[in-house]
Amino acid sequence: MNRKPNRQGQTIRRILVLAGLAGAVGLATAGTAFADPPWQHDGGDHGRPGWHHRGDDDWRGGYRGPRGYYPPPPPVYYAPPPPPPPPVYYAPPPPAYYGPPSLSFGINVPIGR
Repeated sequence: MNRKPNRQGQTIRRILVLAGLAGAVGLATAGTAFADPPWQHDGGDHGRPGWHHRGDDDWRGGYRGPRGYYPPPPPVYYAPPPPPPPPVYYAPPPPAYYGPPSLSFGINVPIGR
């Protein structure tokens, strides 16, 4: 029996295989969008996105990226402490006078401190 080859069936089969391959590639490509970060999943992040595990990249202050380490975040500067209060100056003690003012003719002449 000479049967004509079923070219339509072969074409459909090829289309299905190619569609399956394209779907698998698409799933694999889409899966990489949610793949593990460069430091790999070690269970330390507990599945929480955006949570960086300190031991993953031998913590250097930055985050490991595809081309090395990102720089660490800028330091947080706090307001400087207020300046100390100025020193308290007291009035100097009055000079020591010896004798009543009448003996010095109304002029108080300091003799010593």
